[in-house]
Amino acid sequence: MNPPHFTFTYAMHFLLVCCLRKQFPLMAQR
Repeated sequence: MNPPHFTFTYAMHFLLVCCLRKQFPLMAQR
């Protein structure tokens, strides 16, 4: 039922979060 765009956006957001955690480990611990 969910449109493919929703899944794509969720995947991109997940990748961005992973990158941010690698670049800013201190913020990830927050």
